[in-house]
Amino acid sequence: MIVKNVPGAGSLVLMNQLANTLPRDGSVIGSINSGMPFEPLFGNEQAKFNIEDMNWLGNVLVATTIGVVRKDTGINSWKDMRTQSVTMGATGSGSNTNMVPRIMAKIFDLKINVIAGYPGANDIVLAMERGEVDGLGSRFMSSLKSSTPEWLEEDSDVRILYQIARKKHHDLPNVPLVSEMAETDAQRQAANLLGARLVMGRPYVAPPGVPADRLAALRKALEDTTNDPEFLADAQKQSLAIEFANADEMIEFYREVYQAPAEVVKFVEDAIQ
Repeated sequence: MIVKNVPGAGSLVLMNQLANTLPRDGSVIGSINSGMPFEPLFGNEQAKFNIEDMNWLGNVLVATTIGVVRKDTGINSWKDMRTQSVTMGATGSGSNTNMVPRIMAKIFDLKINVIAGYPGANDIVLAMERGEVDGLGSRFMSSLKSSTPEWLEEDSDVRILYQIARKKHHDLPNVPLVSEMAETDAQRQAANLLGARLVMGRPYVAPPGVPADRLAALRKALEDTTNDPEFLADAQKQSLAIEFANADEMIEFYREVYQAPAEVVKFVEDAIQ
């Protein structure tokens, strides 16, 4: 297997290539941004794909996402961002690091300025350490635990302000879920739609038109890998959580999200612009 990084708009470039130009013989698969399947839903005209046409292989992480700021900003709670401005670093325009803080600001009337253009999330972490930005609006707990585990320590230099997940992470019992932050039904619906972008945290996908036998082999290989003891032991050493969802579960989840009320979709779409 040859791994190739395809930069551009939070994996939008990769997704468009998978949908339209890359080989359809089973020799190419992609690992995309968790929010990428929803770009057409939110009116991104550059998203040249249909979720129903893509061949979903499986998802290896049901994610918890956090938002964090440096403690020296003086921000002690997410509510403080209603009166005090903060800067949050981001990567490409379609990435979760870019989208999540923008949507959060819109839903909860927060003063968040997104500074985009960093090559990757680790570059944003370094920018935080240098004082270039105040925080990071979207980081998977799995990434935090593997590369910045010190963020969970009591004397850490950062403060975790919120978490986006189906339920609270066991390491963050006192950090509010975004759904708990909602004060109105409209906010709650928008927060749930935001959360949907992040649930399928590590999706794998193949182009349309892959022969059925090869597609079945790819799906089985991915699922077998997530059950392999050696793979799981290696993931545990790196503090990487593995929670598998198969292709049927993925497309069922995506279809459910696409049925969100039009006014809620429009609210989130406006927040992204």
